[in-house]
Amino acid sequence: MRTWGALLACGLQAVACTSATPATPPVAGGGQDAGAADGTLATTPDGGTADSSSAESSTADSVSAAVCEAGASTCVAGNAVQTCSATGMWGAASACGASLTCSGGACDGVCGPGQTRCVDGSHFQECTSDGQYGTLMACGPGLTCVAGTCTGVCAPGQSQCSDASHVQTCDASGQWGAAWACATGACAGGACTGATTTGASCTSGSAGTTACGATGESCCTSLEVPGGTFSRTFTPGPPPTGQADPAVVTGYRLDKYDATVGRFRAFVAAWNAGWLPAAGSGKHAHLNGGLGLADSASPGSNEPGWLASDTASLQPTSANLTTCAPSTWTDAPGANEALPINCASWFDARAFCIWDGGFLPSEAEWEYASVGGSQQRLYPWGSTPPGTANQYAIYGGYYEDGGVAPVGAAPLGAGLWGHLDLSGGISQWSLDYWLELEDPCTDCAILSGGSEWVHRGGCYSSGISYLVPASGVGCASLGDPRIGFRCAKTP
Repeated sequence: MRTWGALLACGLQAVACTSATPATPPVAGGGQDAGAADGTLATTPDGGTADSSSAESSTADSVSAAVCEAGASTCVAGNAVQTCSATGMWGAASACGASLTCSGGACDGVCGPGQTRCVDGSHFQECTSDGQYGTLMACGPGLTCVAGTCTGVCAPGQSQCSDASHVQTCDASGQWGAAWACATGACAGGACTGATTTGASCTSGSAGTTACGATGESCCTSLEVPGGTFSRTFTPGPPPTGQADPAVVTGYRLDKYDATVGRFRAFVAAWNAGWLPAAGSGKHAHLNGGLGLADSASPGSNEPGWLASDTASLQPTSANLTTCAPSTWTDAPGANEALPINCASWFDARAFCIWDGGFLPSEAEWEYASVGGSQQRLYPWGSTPPGTANQYAIYGGYYEDGGVAPVGAAPLGAGLWGHLDLSGGISQWSLDYWLELEDPCTDCAILSGGSEWVHRGGCYSSGISYLVPASGVGCASLGDPRIGFRCAKTP
């Protein structure tokens, strides 16, 4: 479940990303007049009269005919509850739903009758009569628990090296998928290892494409992130608590640095020359037999990739890039080339990543890298407070003149797998719409049903709370001075 308060970074006014107006409950109506209470004659519907004592007798008969106590409730067949009316009669049964159990006259518990869940790859639990998950039970030899059932030969998201340069990933049905050639050419310990420096945005060798970070490396450096499981919702520790919304993430590459102005300039030149994303491009092609991420907002659907209708929203013009302020974009190359590009729309970011040979990471992929996977870190670098010397993160206006720093300027802030600026610097677009998280999630993203997209990580002027990946979440629909992006690629 998302936390719906104070979600906006960079010191701007906090506004909830979605809102809902609760339905007004129906008001119970009043009863009919049963006659005068003093025993006098009451007027009948046809204009005649009736002794009020007859009405009193009728009321007494009604009370004596009651079968339940007003307000009482009971469980009935079909996992439903019935409530006793003011007249002492049972009302219509109301089903409890798939994730609740009727117990003691109320829909309660955490699961429904017959529900099962996987606790890990080899154990499951079954829902008991009181709506709670029962004893941990083991799957048989050679079986894996998938979607609450012991089946398959591997756990979804699990990976293995089929040889020294190819990796296989376990799919949602618990079966090994086709071998995938590691982009780095090396597979060890069940995951692709190493880094690549390929990317269309870095081929020119111009400013902002080389000499990034303390070591002066390629700004297109992309590091392998081995797959695993983690909780998308948790209270950071150490140790972390309140873990919920589990997700399985298959291994992938994630750019070490945010996209720079210099790299984005090369993309704008290509767009001006007529380049456009092909329909269906930008998928996580290494997942689900090429179908891409599962759409958790539309079960049974997968990642559509770039749509022809998206093209009209792709407008990385100088006018659009400088509409918001302060913008890092300049019309001609200059001193800003190593700064992260901001004010780019979600469509601009997606198209750039496609052109550069990758895709925009899902929210789960971004958070997985930021919290160190199952380590569920407080900050990407661990639990050390960031201080104000710009060593761990660029935030709070502590950098020169309170502005944006070049990518990689905070060298001690590297995440578990070496990525910089995951917190602070500039917030980053993700692929997902801003909607309530859905469970379960195996290589999933929220790809339909929304109007705003998630960005994560806080920025150069945001407070320290936005550096915490588990809570530094915002949403937007247009380019913004606090938002940039980084790209992901196949493993």
